[in-house]
Amino acid sequence: MRKAAVVFALAFGFSVLLSTVPVAAQEEGEEGHLFYVVTYKFVMPEDGTEEERDALLKEYIEAVTKKNEKIISHRELRHYVGSDVRDWLIVEEYATWADMGEADKISEELTKKKWPDKKERDEFFKKLGRYFPGHSDEIYTGLPELRK
Repeated sequence: MRKAAVVFALAFGFSVLLSTVPVAAQEEGEEGHLFYVVTYKFVMPEDGTEEERDALLKEYIEAVTKKNEKIISHRELRHYVGSDVRDWLIVEEYATWADMGEADKISEELTKKKWPDKKERDEFFKKLGRYFPGHSDEIYTGLPELRK
């Protein structure tokens, strides 16, 4: 099982607040890929700002997610239209189950490299966690024969 902080960290990434990005981005020959999908319930803390949230997300994605070669793709989807305006989804794609486990280790190493001091690391994730207090996560497999 993933540690709470690592799950939180892995799930976050950022490439300039994408509000509408296609989730089914498989290419030919990617049968059997796995998709780690996390649904967060976004909140705006009383003293929070979109600028702070975006900066924290971008800092993490640049330092960890983009440097993790086991993560094939990463998408963040923000609620646009529907019943729950708090929904924030993160979708990460992996080639195999083993790659998911390896990606977890790599992300943990990259996180410690970026924030070597445990206190600073904990403070960073505490700040970021204020915006995303609750989540659920699932793992899906792609069905290439049913995609467009």
